Amino acid sequence: MGSIINFLATILGYIFDIIYRILDIVGIHNMGLCIILFTIIVRLLMLPSTIKQQKFSRLNNVMQPEIQAIQKKYKDKKTQEAQFEMQEELKRVYDKYGVSPSGSCLQIIVTMAILFPLFRVIKDIAQFVPSIAKLYEHKEQNAVIINQLNKFLVFKINESPADYFFAHKGSGAAVALAIALIIPVLSGVFQFLSVHVSTKLNKVDTGDNPMASSLKIMNFIMPLFSVYLCWQYDVSLGIYWMTGSLIMMLTQIIVTKHLQKIDVDTIIEENREKAAEKAEKRKQKQGIYREKILEASKANTKSMASSSGMSAEEKEEKIRKAKEAAAKKQGGLAAKASLVDDYNKRNEK
Repeated sequence: MGSIINFLATILGYIFDIIYRILDIVGIHNMGLCIILFTIIVRLLMLPSTIKQQKFSRLNNVMQPEIQAIQKKYKDKKTQEAQFEMQEELKRVYDKYGVSPSGSCLQIIVTMAILFPLFRVIKDIAQFVPSIAKLYEHKEQNAVIINQLNKFLVFKINESPADYFFAHKGSGAAVALAIALIIPVLSGVFQFLSVHVSTKLNKVDTGDNPMASSLKIMNFIMPLFSVYLCWQYDVSLGIYWMTGSLIMMLTQIIVTKHLQKIDVDTIIEENREKAAEKAEKRKQKQGIYREKILEASKANTKSMASSSGMSAEEKEEKIRKAKEAAAKKQGGLAAKASLVDDYNKRNEK
């Protein structure tokens, strides 16, 4: 796992290096700004996934009555067969609308996949960002630039808000706490608004949904968790989390407003066509793979036959003749041994 994170951190380091070089042209040396620009780039690259997720959210409103009817139908049926039938019926509903129930999880996976290597890069900038590594080779000469690089507002990029509070509470605990909470609170607020805005824009009806209560709880727990995370860990993590939540909220608003202009039936038809194309490609790949296996097995059989140069019947006949020859040879040796024995006995007399 560590080697994978280091590999991803190396890639992110080169991306940061490009961003830093561009900012360096205009005389800006700030890692916090690099993180903000990096987050914006990542979110823009994830825009197709955001559009797909928003489509799923919109179609989910249309699907929910059918899904809830199926869940109600099998509510009191706990046998394995009944559960299997329920899953099959739910699958037919998803196929009907051309969507995948796991399609909306991509953004979470990508976000978490970036988070850990990003944290590694920030923890050791000099190792992963080549341009900054050169600055650290001559720390005394570049002390002013390094200081600018590691500063974001009143914070140091590699300190946590908690560290800032405990370091400055002596000069005024209330003020120090208010400043220290800026990034953690904004991270939590932006994440809460992102979920809330998405729910409102897509008019998600969770009234009879069995997962509604769990979803509502998670909508409150995750922002609180992000507040704790950004309070406890480096400011760099809070910058990434805060910027990511803000950009996600803005893109959701723009994408949702755009999708609302498109008829739901048009989206369903497009999804069905794409799903059909993917299914056809999978079948073709499976068919090609099966044909290759059959060809390989035939080729192996032919090569085995050609290497021997004879059929199974010819092999059996050759083995039989070899056995007969061995038997005759053994018989001849036995006869010669008998003659020698007779000769010796006569001479003894």
